[in-house]
Amino acid sequence: MRLDAFRTPYKSFFVGYIKSDEVTITEPMEFVIDTGAQSTTISAYYFDNNFDYSQLSEGTPVFGVGGFQKTFIIHNVRIYLYTLTKNWVLIGKFNQITVLSRRYNHETGELINIPCLLGVDIIGNNYELIYDKKSTFLKD
Repeated sequence: MRLDAFRTPYKSFFVGYIKSDEVTITEPMEFVIDTGAQSTTISAYYFDNNFDYSQLSEGTPVFGVGGFQKTFIIHNVRIYLYTLTKNWVLIGKFNQITVLSRRYNHETGELINIPCLLGVDIIGNNYELIYDKKSTFLKD
């Protein structure tokens, strides 16, 4: 099976959604490929504004470009990606996945759109990443 990414002049990304014990997000979520990420990560950017984080267990803080960031854990997660043939495909099941907390611009207070990351727990284990000047896709 081949899963083609959407491409812009600046990036390649997949559109997906998640289902888990604690939260289901069916609004389109942006997933970018991160071959430096050991594990797939979900961004809380896509959670409802009034989402109750107290129902989630706290994860280990992660360090990235923006410094340390608080994380949470969700359980029994299924990730689905949208294909160019207009189908939703289950690409992974996880016992748990880390959720990056929401980040806000210090000057404006606006919510920062942090994408979800497809890490090497999917790429390399379940799919091969193919990337060239004309296309980006995952192949099983």
